[in-house]
Order: sequence, then C-alpha cells, then structure tokens
Amino acid sequence: EGVYEVSLIATSVEQGLDSEEEIFWLHVDRTPPASPTNLSAEVTADTVDLSWSSPGISDWSVELQNIYRNGVLRATTAGYSMGWSDPSPVAGHSRYAVTAVDTAGNESTADIITVFVPE
Repeated sequence: EGVYEVSLIATSVEQGLDSEEEIFWLHVDRTPPASPTNLSAEVTADTVDLSWSSPGISDWSVELQNIYRNGVLRATTAGYSMGWSDPSPVAGHSRYAVTAVDTAGNESTADIITVFVPE
C-alpha cells in the first residue's frame, strides 16, 4: 500500500545512445472499497430481482459490482448500478451476494441475502 518512485533506465547499444532515465510514480492500492448495503430481493414468477445501495455513490473508485448466487459469479454490473434480475433462478433456497470492485481490482466484502424460490 502506498506510493512508490520507480526509475526506468533504457539503453540502446545499436544506436550508440547513452542511458536515459525516466522516473515515474506508481500508486499501489490494496484497500477494498466499501461494500454494497441494504441488499433485498423480490421473487417473481420467473426472476429474482435484487436491489441494493451502491457504494459507487459515495466511493468514486467503485468500477463494478459482482453478483454471486450460491458462491458462483452470475453477473457483473457497472459501479453505479443498484439492481439486477436473475433470469434463471433455482427452485429452493439460494444465497445471493453482491460485492463492489474498485479500479485497482480490490473486491469488497459481500452483502448477502438468502431467498426461497418455490417450485
């Protein structure tokens, strides 16, 4: 975590050039974004409609959100999204989880809900 100074030195023997140094800054981010909150579900005849409060509203670094059903990634939405519909729910109990992913690829903890879909 932090900001690092990186020095790059390039040399070209073929061209007979001297070494040339370029310094740039590298920001390393390992801090996950805030988690989505207030996850709720509505079971309809053909879908499970999920909705949540997006951390993208208060955390500008949220790039996308992952939606899992029973531990398997089902969809990815834009960071400002606040809902998704599962077009093929499974009968019985299913556990849905929504996480936020920031621009550095860090994934938040999940907001989780368990729903029952009748047969």
